[in-house]
Amino acid sequence: MWIDEKSMAGASRTGGVRHFEEADRLERDLRAAGVKADVTYLGPGKRCERDRGVSKLLPDGAVHMRKGGLDIDPRLIDENHTLVLEFAERGGEDPGVVWTLATMMIPGEPGPCVVVDDPDWDDLGGPEGQPPAGS
Repeated sequence: MWIDEKSMAGASRTGGVRHFEEADRLERDLRAAGVKADVTYLGPGKRCERDRGVSKLLPDGAVHMRKGGLDIDPRLIDENHTLVLEFAERGGEDPGVVWTLATMMIPGEPGPCVVVDDPDWDDLGGPEGQPPAGS
């Protein structure tokens, strides 16, 4: 994963994320943009346990899913919080859904990601095959 330098230089300071398996690289890029982040790449059918910390609601526009990627606006991430991003690749199981995403903003340090089977893995949401809200 990476943040597009061209986008980071713009007024909006919004980055485009690509290649979700490069979690360490995205963490470094976000740190350079002033955002403390914990990025986890999970294989199909997996998720982190839900006890990583008490999540604060992300402001509108802080993390925005779009076709072909994800936009992150570092200005909207609280300074004393950690942006937690958990990506799970669909692995080609459904051509309409390539990956799912869980996002959180946790005060201080989040707990570790304890990988577990995702009981909702087969629930792709509505008729368009979009992931459930918050995924």
